[in-house]
Amino acid sequence: MADSAFYDRHIDLLNHIHHHGMGILAGGVRGVLSYYGIIGPVASFVHAGIRIMMDQVVENTAGTSALPWTWPINEQVIDVLHKGFYAIVTGYLCDYWVRGVNWFN
Repeated sequence: MADSAFYDRHIDLLNHIHHHGMGILAGGVRGVLSYYGIIGPVASFVHAGIRIMMDQVVENTAGTSALPWTWPINEQVIDVLHKGFYAIVTGYLCDYWVRGVNWFN
């Protein structure tokens, strides 16, 4: 059985592991989208939704989060902006590296 004192002492570390791990998994999804030709800003918008969904499924299944629409507005805005920025940067890099597409040409 896991020692809950460890989790209590290292909550920030575990939070970073969770968010970076989910980002890596979602980045793989965006790479697959690029590979199959689903590219551009619209694909990044879809990817942002996928990223939010992945986080919420894991967090709500684990019982560590409430449903997003019950959060304070400022937390919703921060979460959507953070994941949106991640999706745009990841989308541009995946489209450029996988398909050779530069959004600015």
